[in-house]
Amino acid sequence: MRVEAIARVVHEANRAIQIETDDPTISPHWDLAPRWQQESAIEGVQHAVNGASAEELHEKWCESKRAKGWVWGPLKDADAKTHPCLVAYADLPAVQIVKDVLFAAIVGTLTETVKAAGAGDGDSFHTLQELYTARMQYNALLFNEWALFKRFPVFKSKRHDTGELCFDGEYFVVGTQVDEGQVTQHYPIADWAKFRVPELEVAPVWDGHDAKEGARRLNAAIEMYPPYSPLSRVLEGP
Repeated sequence: MRVEAIARVVHEANRAIQIETDDPTISPHWDLAPRWQQESAIEGVQHAVNGASAEELHEKWCESKRAKGWVWGPLKDADAKTHPCLVAYADLPAVQIVKDVLFAAIVGTLTETVKAAGAGDGDSFHTLQELYTARMQYNALLFNEWALFKRFPVFKSKRHDTGELCFDGEYFVVGTQVDEGQVTQHYPIADWAKFRVPELEVAPVWDGHDAKEGARRLNAAIEMYPPYSPLSRVLEGP
C-alpha cells in the first residue's frame, strides 16, 4: 500500500472522530480536502513509517506547521494559519491524544506493506522498488523529449503552488499539461537532475486530479499517436 493510500485511511479515521466528538471544524473527505491538508497527512505517515511514536508525530507536526507560519489559536483557521493543537503533547485534550495514538496505530498496522513495497516483489521478475525506479526513468525520458521537441508543456519545481517546499524539501514535483488536463508526479529530490525540463519557482495550480485521473489523461494522450509504420514521421509539436 502506498504512503498516500495510508494517508487517506488515517485522514478518514480522523474525520470520523471529529464527527463523533462534534468537532466544530470537521475535515472534508480526502478527495475534497485541500492539498495542504493532504500533504500534512502524508508527511505524518512518512514519519510514522520511519518509527515515530504518537508523541513524536505530534512534535513533528507542530514543527512543520510552525515552519509554514502557523501559530496557536483557539480555532483551526487555514487562512489565518491558527490551530488549537499547536501546544505540547502533554497539554493536548484527551480526544486529540486519541487521534495521534490512532494515527500511529493505523500506520503501524499498514507499515509492513509500505516497507515491503521498497524491498518486496512487485512481480515475478522485479521488486516494487525497481518498478518505481523504472517508472521515474521512463517519466524523465518522456518529459525530456517533450521539453526538447515541445510536444506538451512540462515543468519541474521544488515547491507546490502554495509556495511550500514539496514534503519539507525531500521531494519535487514534475508535471505536464496534455489535452485532457494536468498530470503530475512526485520524486525524491535526488532525482532532480534527471529531468532536463523547465524549472519553475512554484508549480502551476494543482487541478485536483488523482493518480486514477492522471492515468486516464495519459491514456488519452497515448491514443493521439497513430500506429507505428516504417513510413510514419515523428509527431511534431503543436
